[in-house]
Amino acid sequence: MSSFGVSLFALSKYGDVALTKDNHVFLCNANNECHKVVLDGVVMVVMFVLDDEYLLTAGNDKSVRIFHRTTFASVSCSLPKKITGCTALPSRSELFVAIKSGDIYSITIAVNTQTRTAELGTPKLRFGHYSIITDVAIDPTNSVICTSDRDEKIRTTHLPDCLEIQSFCLGHTEFVSRICFLPRHPTLLVSGSGDQTIRLWKFNTGELLQTFSFPKQEHHVPKAPASTLSTTKRKLETSTTTDASEATKNEEEEVSEEEEEEGDDDSLVPAISIIESDPESDVIVATVEFSKQLYVFHFDTATQTVSPQVNVLNLHNTITCVRFGGNRMFVACCDGVVTVFDKLSWEVVTDKNQVVLNVNQLAASTVLESTVERLLPLEFRRKYHDPEDWADVQENVTDRIANKKMKVYKKK
Repeated sequence: MSSFGVSLFALSKYGDVALTKDNHVFLCNANNECHKVVLDGVVMVVMFVLDDEYLLTAGNDKSVRIFHRTTFASVSCSLPKKITGCTALPSRSELFVAIKSGDIYSITIAVNTQTRTAELGTPKLRFGHYSIITDVAIDPTNSVICTSDRDEKIRTTHLPDCLEIQSFCLGHTEFVSRICFLPRHPTLLVSGSGDQTIRLWKFNTGELLQTFSFPKQEHHVPKAPASTLSTTKRKLETSTTTDASEATKNEEEEVSEEEEEEGDDDSLVPAISIIESDPESDVIVATVEFSKQLYVFHFDTATQTVSPQVNVLNLHNTITCVRFGGNRMFVACCDGVVTVFDKLSWEVVTDKNQVVLNVNQLAASTVLESTVERLLPLEFRRKYHDPEDWADVQENVTDRIANKKMKVYKKK
């Protein structure tokens, strides 16, 4: 597998963990059972639904799949185009799926209590945008659905009929890349954009409450196949001259490779790729594409604004996903490693009983054992693409194995 790819991470209230690496999905439940599924396309959405009893995945293979968290029984349905976003309406056991054409489909979920399997209904077209939908979310009261698109708009639509548009949130100067509700403040919405601003909205009226410019920083854009790069990067300046003279063309061809590389880096402006809010506090975290730094913002309830004071967390690799659980924050990187932070101190958790998960190790393994896929001590935050590297792991954790604190794979 490639060392560069999409990594996503999801937690359930039962202690189940789901990770993805490109087209691989790993579901490890609280019974120390791990299940691996290889899909046809890159996974773009992973989340637990239906009271966290089922795992939902969706992505570039145009399919939505649901797995039971203990039996691993699955069911799927297909959409007309690639999926760009998905969210669930818990009160009606209904999914809302955004596809690349700009349309939103709803899919009902019926659960068979005897077989513990879920049945997906036929996708039903509900509404659409004139451009690609970049994100979709349902508010904490389950009364409206918000959708963002590449035309700088955020649209609020009434549920469940989706027949009435409540408001538009307008103000971004580039495509809207991410939207996120604040669970403790049901009328507020946070959005991120290609203009590298975070904006706070009163979404029921479309009122812009605050604009917060993202801290400037240097970004290195990794060289990777076009299919693995995010679609939200944009060019600062693009110009094409159809009547350029032949001499001008020759001069352009004589540009050195070094200058071309510098020009490419300068022309790429990373968009805000992640915005997540903690359901138990007023913390908002965000980052931009290809960044190893995670910015922690605090929402001030008294002033109803985002505080300008920011905590910066430095990760070991490009950040791809952030999830909150209890008093912990879990940050996944593109190498498949999930690092755990304490929400009070924002320090990396060093408790020996705390584990992180390495999806590269799961992908490289040929045998899935009961607990090994779940357990990897925090100090071994590194990539393992070759099974031969397990010799290093076995050498470093000899003491832990002897004390029966950890298991490792045995090479065959």
